[in-house]
Amino acid sequence: TTIGLQGTDTVTGLGQSFDSKNAGNRTLSVNPGYVVVDGNGGNNYTVTTHTAAGTISVHALDINALTDSKTYDATTASTKTPTTIGLQGTDTVTGLGQSFDSKNAGNRTLSVNPGYVVVDGNGGANYSVTLHTAAGTITPAPVAVVVTWNSWVLDGTAHLPTATVTGPVAAENPIAIPAVTFTYYAGSTTGGTALASAPSTPGTYTVSASFPGSTNYAAGSKTKTITITYAAGGTCNGEPGHQILQPINADGTSIFRQGSTVPAKFRVCDSNGASIGTPGVVAAFNLTQRISGIVSTTVNETVVSTTPDSSFRWDSTAQQWIFNINTKNLSSGTTYVYVISLNDGSTISFQFGLK
Repeated sequence: TTIGLQGTDTVTGLGQSFDSKNAGNRTLSVNPGYVVVDGNGGNNYTVTTHTAAGTISVHALDINALTDSKTYDATTASTKTPTTIGLQGTDTVTGLGQSFDSKNAGNRTLSVNPGYVVVDGNGGANYSVTLHTAAGTITPAPVAVVVTWNSWVLDGTAHLPTATVTGPVAAENPIAIPAVTFTYYAGSTTGGTALASAPSTPGTYTVSASFPGSTNYAAGSKTKTITITYAAGGTCNGEPGHQILQPINADGTSIFRQGSTVPAKFRVCDSNGASIGTPGVVAAFNLTQRISGIVSTTVNETVVSTTPDSSFRWDSTAQQWIFNINTKNLSSGTTYVYVISLNDGSTISFQFGLK
């Protein structure tokens, strides 16, 4: 404002400025460049300019963490950069970053990292900064389950599998807790009923190694199939024991003429592939079932032999057990099911039909 102008004289170009852009108590001064319009180039006046007190208040600045999600990697790092609301002019904020509140998987909170710098020419004092959090998620990391279990030649013991579980965090491998559990199955798949324990007899077996998962790692599993075999080159000639041999088909498809002699043969092998001919291997031999058309009859009858031997005999030449079944007293058009009981508690079941 002006005081002292006479008549119609005026002052043009009047303005004022704070002595600094920064927040705080400031001094306001009249801007240079004003013009006294008096028809005499301003020479009719002696001009005195006066200052005034002023204040610049701090500006609100919000720094907002951003929602983020990731797979567990044993760090709290977030790849997102917080955003700002309220910066004035060319002011900036450097060093912005954010972090999860924990490295562990689950629902997490993201916060702005300390150490950011408000670049305003006043050490950040021109702003009142408010930090805002955001919701985040860390999901359990996938794992790789590797099973080591190799086929082996029967030696009377169970060769147990081992497993390792690895994840994306090298420093935490192998993952041992919670421990992997093993489930065994007969055959080349995990279908069917699980075995009560690790196998130690000839055959094909599958193991399922299961990792139940943990806070930071997802569950995983792996299967491995192996074969347990008898030693080759012995008197068993590599043939598996506990199976009926030719001329009777193990799959039950054999058909013989009624009245003929049907040789039932089998071998039991030790771990060295040698056929066992020790007396007492066969505990019992019985006819257990007759099948005629759709009619099945359960029986428990002694098997009649065509030779003087009333039980299985050992053939030292062929290195096998043999029983010559007499079919004269059996009926044609009928299938007969037999069970050989061995002294270790196991059995050999087989069947054949008569024309």
